[in-house]
Amino acid sequence: MFNVIQDTREQKPLEFTHAKIDQVICKKLDTGDYSIEGLEDTLCIERKGSVSEFYGNITEKRFWNEMERMRHFKYKFFLLEFGPSQIEMFPHGSGLPKKVINRLKISSAYLMKCITKIQIEYDIHVIFGGNRDNSLYLIQNIMKAVNDKET
Repeated sequence: MFNVIQDTREQKPLEFTHAKIDQVICKKLDTGDYSIEGLEDTLCIERKGSVSEFYGNITEKRFWNEMERMRHFKYKFFLLEFGPSQIEMFPHGSGLPKKVINRLKISSAYLMKCITKIQIEYDIHVIFGGNRDNSLYLIQNIMKAVNDKET
């Protein structure tokens, strides 16, 4: 059994259901959205709930500073609760207002370039969850595997 650490700033927290998870503790994490109690310096999971959230973040220095901090974790994951097809279709289906879409200077190709940069330059595993339920399933299994290996 292990405890999940969920960052206090997480806007739409996941509801963990895995049998190995004892409890979820809300605590400020310096980097990422989720970790395991006692492994906060070893495991970092950053999650983006939508392509529009990802789009909004990649233009911020704060986001790239977080990627830099993640570089130093033994296990680091960037989990996207959507699929590659949503990036390919961007900005269509992104939920961004039409007035914002008309002024966009970022293309789907640029979004993919950023994902590649996260993987290559920061050595972070990027995972497309496809949807919220699959993403939760993936995160829980990552945590179980890391916990089993590290404890």
